[in-house]
Amino acid sequence: MLWDLLFPTANIVFRTEHSIMERKRDAFTLVELLVVISIIALLLSILMPALSKVREQARTVICKSRMSQWGQFVFLYAHDNADSLPHTASGDQADHYFWFDKLGRYISEKRTNEEEGHGSNYDLEARKCPAMTNDNPIYIGVNSTGVPGCAPFIWEIDPWTPTAGIGGRNQSIKLSVIIQPGSLFGFLDVRTHFIHSPLYKYFRLTADYDHDGMDDSIFKVANNPEFLSYNGARPRTHSDGATLWMFDGHTEYIKFKDFWKSDKSGYPTHPFWNFRMGK
Repeated sequence: MLWDLLFPTANIVFRTEHSIMERKRDAFTLVELLVVISIIALLLSILMPALSKVREQARTVICKSRMSQWGQFVFLYAHDNADSLPHTASGDQADHYFWFDKLGRYISEKRTNEEEGHGSNYDLEARKCPAMTNDNPIYIGVNSTGVPGCAPFIWEIDPWTPTAGIGGRNQSIKLSVIIQPGSLFGFLDVRTHFIHSPLYKYFRLTADYDHDGMDDSIFKVANNPEFLSYNGARPRTHSDGATLWMFDGHTEYIKFKDFWKSDKSGYPTHPFWNFRMGK
């Protein structure tokens, strides 16, 4: 009190400076702001890969779930059709539907019936892989080719030719003749609705035709050996791997480097490609 009476002006100056200092301490300095921003950026750089991994794992789970759904349709179809599996596609005028049309009758989302043309169930939501983008279409498809020694879903090309195999008609494979169904896959990630098994001579993994860093399974047309058509597999859809549905009912995730590994001739070496039938 005595100081206030003796030096009133000095007291006013002291209080003013003290008030200014307190106001300055209420705000962040530029250095403090930069430190906070740096910490937030560091935390985001640590969290983003983890979040991306979680998101991809979720996509893989959804893809497996949808494959399991189609797998159940396979069992239902076999039960209703004397134990037979559906063809990949048929050229028969009396039966001109793809496998997803034949199996689509068991799903509520189906769009086709006996009066509509084949392929109506091609774009079903249940057949889309969650990793699909506009630039990279990914669907659930089947493993097939022209001979029963390579895959369970057989392509029926010409119903009027009695000879089985390429250019001929194949008989439906019975579900009951499959040996070791836990090692045989039926569904996988594809671009269209099927892939040709590389075990067959026409579809070996021989060259990187789409320039994505991996050898592709291609088809050389008999009357034009120079024509090459990529078969549309997506073996790197899920974190450099693929999802599979096996004929014992379970789903599998497998890395590209294991599943797509081939020998010098271009034939895949992984046992999942082998199709083994009983007698």
